[in-house]
Amino acid sequence: MLTGHGKSLIEGSRNGVFAVLCFLMSAVPLSSIQAAPAGFEPDAPTLKASSLVPKTTLKGPNHTVQEKVVNRGFMNHYRISSPFGEFSADGDTMLIVRVHEISAIAKLKQMSKTQVFAQAAGDAVGKTAGAIGRVIDDPKGTAQGISAGVGRLFHRTKRRSRDAYGTAKDAATEGKQDQPGGQGDTASQVTEGGKRLGRQYFGVDSALRNLARDLKVDPYTDNTVLRTEMDSMAKVAAAGSFGTKLVTPSLPAGLDYLDDASELVWTMKPLDLQLLNEKSLQNMGADPALIKRFYENRHHSPSTQTRVVKALERLAGVKGRPELVDYAAAAESLEEAQFTTHMVEMLAEYHKTRESIDRVVATDRIPFALTKKGTGVAAAPVDYLFWNQSAASAAKDLFEAMKRHTSAPAVWIEGRVSNQARKELRAMGWTVYDREFKLAKR
Repeated sequence: MLTGHGKSLIEGSRNGVFAVLCFLMSAVPLSSIQAAPAGFEPDAPTLKASSLVPKTTLKGPNHTVQEKVVNRGFMNHYRISSPFGEFSADGDTMLIVRVHEISAIAKLKQMSKTQVFAQAAGDAVGKTAGAIGRVIDDPKGTAQGISAGVGRLFHRTKRRSRDAYGTAKDAATEGKQDQPGGQGDTASQVTEGGKRLGRQYFGVDSALRNLARDLKVDPYTDNTVLRTEMDSMAKVAAAGSFGTKLVTPSLPAGLDYLDDASELVWTMKPLDLQLLNEKSLQNMGADPALIKRFYENRHHSPSTQTRVVKALERLAGVKGRPELVDYAAAAESLEEAQFTTHMVEMLAEYHKTRESIDRVVATDRIPFALTKKGTGVAAAPVDYLFWNQSAASAAKDLFEAMKRHTSAPAVWIEGRVSNQARKELRAMGWTVYDREFKLAKR
């Protein structure tokens, strides 16, 4: 259902990036504005959460979103304080997820303190739960990292996309972080940790998925605090001595579009889910080597893989769908896996609610869609687009690539667009749409 620190990828990029985010410049403190070349907006101002986040999300019984928000390239990076540690969220959508996960942690903590649970846990020691042991170490410290961003996705060449599988293991090793996180772990550890739950412990994987379904959370989440709490509860439940039924009527507002994919993730064993998805990919024309790369990419979890497949199924009849699988298979970080997944979902939403897509076209930057009427559609699941040198360069390159196929290039941006960026894009020839898709309520 559901997404690091590192040097900003907008610095030193040879090809630049398609878009960099910031909040409305009128809302940015003057002290945070850096000098920018003439004709461009300042890079990476410090933003205020109170200007970005609804009050209901900003603060709750078990969390407070910190006021300072940093943007390192495409996504707003939030920090969240809670009694269970400090958490980070890369992007507006992930903030909704994190806040909901903190609520789930609170419910599990409350349940674990009951006398009934204490008795069941004691009984389980002599049963299977006692032999299972712990899956995940206790999280250390608090989240310190800032997202590495997803800028690389907008300037990856086609060849690099094709060759990404060959370097996936090296990239994962190089991406290890020394700093601990409240929901931390490296991207590879997170994904592998989730998969191990279904591989190693008979009975626990099913109990954990049932618990995740009750809580309406991702059983493969990268939130180590939540995973540890669910794992502990699932082990006791797997011993047969404790019921964990928790009724949550629906997914959180803003995430309800995930219902179909989530139901499969909650109810199916990982291997069965993979076989189901592989069959669907084969039916839409993906070759075995591509499917293998997609499923062996450690940055994707069963959840994001299923979301990609379900979105592609909603694009039934569209030519070139394997190009989107190829793009997703080349993700080199957890953030990129989330980004590519969301991009495919945006195209599926466009196809369903706006205009029928005829085919998908790959470029050296990002794939785009051609509608049956000849419109070119680039989907950008980003929080805020503003105008700088990198954005201008990348927008020009992508526009020229699309112009070889269509006379009507359009960019659909899930978040906001600054007035200057809108003006410059339109002058270049783009038709600009922002805040049109409500995959996450903003």
